[in-house]
Amino acid sequence: MGEPMPASQNQGPTILAVVYSVTFVASLFVAGRLFSRRRKLGRWAVDDYIILACLVCIARFPLSLRGGTLDGDCK
Repeated sequence: MGEPMPASQNQGPTILAVVYSVTFVASLFVAGRLFSRRRKLGRWAVDDYIILACLVCIARFPLSLRGGTLDGDCK
């Protein structure tokens, strides 16, 4: 491992902002789908549970990026 990048070249905060924003928007769409399915059908189907599990996995992704981007190791 080399030295950290200078603050002017560190894109870590920008990368994290984009990833958090996209994750938030995806969460809104999934929440809208789950809400409408519950209201229309009165229950969720198997595919809704799979989508919810995928959202949980995707929501963990920014946490794994956080270390590399804030240290300046992400290029």
